[in-house]
Amino acid sequence: MFFLTKTYLKNHVKYLLFLMAISFPLIIFLFLTNPGVIIFGYFIENPIYQKFPVWAVVIFVFIIFSLASFIMFFVINLFLTSLRKRSDRQSKRLQGLFLRLIISYLYPVEQSIDEEYKTIARIKKFLYNGFSKKELLISITKVAENINTDFSYQFKNLVLKLKLDGIVKSMLYSANLSDKVLAMHIIYYLDLGNVGYLKRIMKYSESNNFALRTESYITLIRLMKDESQLVEFIGKKYNLSMLDINVIVNAILNNPMLKIDFIKLLSSDKTRKILIGLLMAQYKYRDNSRSIILILNQLDNENLMVKRLAWDAYLSLVPEKEGFDLIREHYHELDHNVKLMIIKHFDFYNNKPEIDFLDEIILSEPASIKIEAMKKMFKLNMKTFIKYVEIEDPVMVSVCSEVIDININ
Repeated sequence: MFFLTKTYLKNHVKYLLFLMAISFPLIIFLFLTNPGVIIFGYFIENPIYQKFPVWAVVIFVFIIFSLASFIMFFVINLFLTSLRKRSDRQSKRLQGLFLRLIISYLYPVEQSIDEEYKTIARIKKFLYNGFSKKELLISITKVAENINTDFSYQFKNLVLKLKLDGIVKSMLYSANLSDKVLAMHIIYYLDLGNVGYLKRIMKYSESNNFALRTESYITLIRLMKDESQLVEFIGKKYNLSMLDINVIVNAILNNPMLKIDFIKLLSSDKTRKILIGLLMAQYKYRDNSRSIILILNQLDNENLMVKRLAWDAYLSLVPEKEGFDLIREHYHELDHNVKLMIIKHFDFYNNKPEIDFLDEIILSEPASIKIEAMKKMFKLNMKTFIKYVEIEDPVMVSVCSEVIDININ
């Protein structure tokens, strides 16, 4: 409770300072329009009380406030610039030092407890304030991101022995976005999935800030070991955008230890869960034949995005011949965008049924689909393609010219 109260007050100091700055001219005005003020039993007299009209007092207050604001802005700007330069120099020096010490800790010259304690003691000498501790955590994330070997146990051991878990918690609750993101990186790399952290990160997953929401998704998915927990979490409280969905899918794909009940996602009545299930079936569980039937059920989904992804997933999972038969059967019932996606991405072969199908499309579909179909025909059957060049139609002439230019250039 004390930690949360302290963090809350720290995060709201800037709001307090802002209120003080706003109230400053009001306090001066009230003082100048009254005979005086009593502070701690002492009466402080106003020497100019009733000597000037109210409008003059207002102008006087405005001048004082403007002058004070200018001086404060100038002083604070100089102070912050100096502080930033000093901070950047310290950051480079400390990160360079910590990177060398962390590498020594992970790859010691001699494997022994004494050698480990010596390295930890050397690191501890440079942890003299919160800034240096934060730089060590940044260094740990840099090493973790650039080394393929899993050193999460060693990193966790290092953080616990240096008693840095407190600063990780304070950064997670910080008002600063970069601190929150760094804390979530550390929590993932060190597998610090305690209940307090997870509850806070779950709260961030509902944030309107995309960067914060994205990092929270990635961290939660990487920490989750229970597939049912993840399926329940996805889209529970937030209507995921396609960008959110891609972030979630990438995080799942980058966590090989995480097993997803994608069949449950595909069977869901929630559109966003179906989309993730389709992407999982296409990229993570390609060898699972159970998904084909469920994907087939989504080919006629009313949602255009679901329909497009379902066709894309189905055609990438089934043999080419089966895929073509299904395309030919349903093609004329499909939406323009789905047709365009299919023609663009499906690999047609130079046989009579497929050539006849492409020929029909080229002669009947709008220009955008004609172009994609004609690109395929140009590579499959030049004899058929030549007959389009001879058609005296402005659209066909334009499409043929574009396809020829693309292939020649």
